[in-house]
Amino acid sequence: MHNASLMWNHWTLRACTPYKPFKDFQTASAVWNALRENFPDALAAILMPNHLHLILPAKTESKTRRRFAGIMGPVSKSCEVSGLWQPMPPPAQIPDRLHLRRQIRYVALNPCRSDLCSDPLEWIWSTYRDVMGATVNPWVNAETIVEVLNERQKGFAVRFHAYVSGDPSVAIEGTKPPVAATSKPWPFESIGEILYAAAATLQVPPSQVQNRSALRDLFVQLAFRQGWRQVPALAQTCRTTTRAIHYILEKPPNASALSAAALCLGDERLRKEFRSMKVDLGEELQVKRKALIRGGE
Repeated sequence: MHNASLMWNHWTLRACTPYKPFKDFQTASAVWNALRENFPDALAAILMPNHLHLILPAKTESKTRRRFAGIMGPVSKSCEVSGLWQPMPPPAQIPDRLHLRRQIRYVALNPCRSDLCSDPLEWIWSTYRDVMGATVNPWVNAETIVEVLNERQKGFAVRFHAYVSGDPSVAIEGTKPPVAATSKPWPFESIGEILYAAAATLQVPPSQVQNRSALRDLFVQLAFRQGWRQVPALAQTCRTTTRAIHYILEKPPNASALSAAALCLGDERLRKEFRSMKVDLGEELQVKRKALIRGGE
């Protein structure tokens, strides 16, 4: 639980031009998980291709800087770039709830205002997806924002999305909030869209479905929920045996994960970035990793 009377700081960290370390999915995923582990009490976070934003409780600045250094040092090493990061500026102090609300919105809108996406729901590495209920084990949930901002719980997600998306970079009138896909007695959504939705929920590459993984389990359970009862088709997608699929279906379903996955399936914005990922991660994609990190397209 967060103390609603806490003071908050807005931290930023930027890579030196022309580097874009967080444009690489694997690097972004590793940093995202490390940030979650080191700053579990964050109120908002986002990874942009070349910088990050984090809203944290106002604590000892030196301790926070040491934690950032521990996370970003290995990134410099893996990218083989010395001097990857600009000097980290002092955090901006957030004086009150009104400004805190605006800062949470600012963080969520960063990729839209940079013309990197058309809706904040599309951006993968953003706690805004968590708040909207689109991820498993969210870093920041809606209840936390409600508590800290002293908001009403009922209808919060709809109101908050209208507030965040009602921006010239998205749509002045705002965009519709996400709505979960309903379960189906027979297949309606394609098996590919179901896979992308499951991957978006877990924030992992769709190719992980071909291994024993949380993605495989969630994909199979979501597909079955959506009317895909053809076990051989599921086995083919997962590149496994029908026996393995039956074993997954015998497990108790993860209700919270299925709920988040149904939301991603019901709204194309939440799985848009995952649709561009190839299920087979070929050698060509691995070769491109350093080019992406160094600012290439």
